[in-house]
Amino acid sequence: MQENHEVRAYINWLEKKVRILEQRIDGIEDKIAEHPSFVKPERHNSNGGKTGRPKGHEGVTRPLPKPEDVDETIELNTDRCPCCGEELTGMPVETNERYVEDIEPAKPLRRKYVIRRKWCPHCKKLVSEKPKDVIPKCRLGLNLLLYVAFWKYLMAMPVNKICTMLECQYGFHVSEATVINELNLLADAFGNDFGRIIGGMKNERYVHGDETGHRIKGENYWLWAFITKTKALYIVRKTRGSSVPKEVLGENFSGVLHSDFWDAYNWVKNQQKCWGHILRKTGEMEEDCLLHRKLKRLYRKAKKLRESSIGLEEKTALVDGLEKEIESLKLIPFCTKEADAFVRTLTKHKHNLFRFVTDINIEPTNNTAERAIRPAVVMRKISGGSRSERGAKTFETNMTVMQTWKLQNKDFFEEGMKRLMEFSHG
Repeated sequence: MQENHEVRAYINWLEKKVRILEQRIDGIEDKIAEHPSFVKPERHNSNGGKTGRPKGHEGVTRPLPKPEDVDETIELNTDRCPCCGEELTGMPVETNERYVEDIEPAKPLRRKYVIRRKWCPHCKKLVSEKPKDVIPKCRLGLNLLLYVAFWKYLMAMPVNKICTMLECQYGFHVSEATVINELNLLADAFGNDFGRIIGGMKNERYVHGDETGHRIKGENYWLWAFITKTKALYIVRKTRGSSVPKEVLGENFSGVLHSDFWDAYNWVKNQQKCWGHILRKTGEMEEDCLLHRKLKRLYRKAKKLRESSIGLEEKTALVDGLEKEIESLKLIPFCTKEADAFVRTLTKHKHNLFRFVTDINIEPTNNTAERAIRPAVVMRKISGGSRSERGAKTFETNMTVMQTWKLQNKDFFEEGMKRLMEFSHG
């Protein structure tokens, strides 16, 4: 009896091993079918070995400046041959034109304001005119302040390099503390815009959400990003829990939230889970590559259904079939607990996997949020995070407003100048 039990256990082990090997063989065959050779094939230029566009394609060159845009015209007359020194006489045989664009070395502009105050008998106080090209308590002028913000938040330059560039290129000495203080003042000027953006998220129809690590004074925090087609919101919080998306979206949020499978988002009724996360995660399960192949084929089927011209009711019925295929994954005897656990997660969220099929405004992945949060990650890796709570608030305000203007195709310097002028005269 004991011997039979041991033989049965050995047979079960062999069967499991066979399944693993079969899955690996299937995976290798799929790779061979997609890529017959693991060596990159040689590329043959269709243009006869020459680089550039194929023959017959219209060329694209930098457009020449308009006559009214030319600041200076210089005429060059050749009196002697540059090769042999022979004197040249007579009229020119032909005339060519060449355009050169350059920049002049920048020079800092320093203004001194002599402010004379007078007594107002009506208000019973001293009054004076305010400078028009600077915000209160700020040493940097409006143009320079906007350039500093542009370098910091859109070019991801650290403060010390901004100071170095101002010194070397413009001959303008400014300390790191001054730059940090001016960016704090800029956040004050952008405060109303930030308030409107965070307040409007509750009414958005489609929102992408993601989060990543952040540091304040060396302590671990979380940077949250909530992105729509026209708005980008960045907030720093101590927690990674559900209280943050509830704070931003409101507990009665009725839109669609694009997200990964982090539990903090699961309270939202209408979601679209990220297929990019699904395929990346299952692609790493080497022992259960069958799961990855099945999900990959299912995703292709869903995308094909999304692009089809059939009616909404028929699409909805076919989506039910896709959800049943997700449910059927539980019947497969996978080799690892990780695969079993992930299948249970997919089954739990099966109604949030295929919303993109019936609504063309819903994207199947959360790449929008991942792309939007990447600049903040680059800044964190360069600077190490924020040095204070005030610095984190400045970061989230300035980053939110500037990235929102970028999504709205607004010129940062034009919009920023409007806000600073309003703030300085408010």
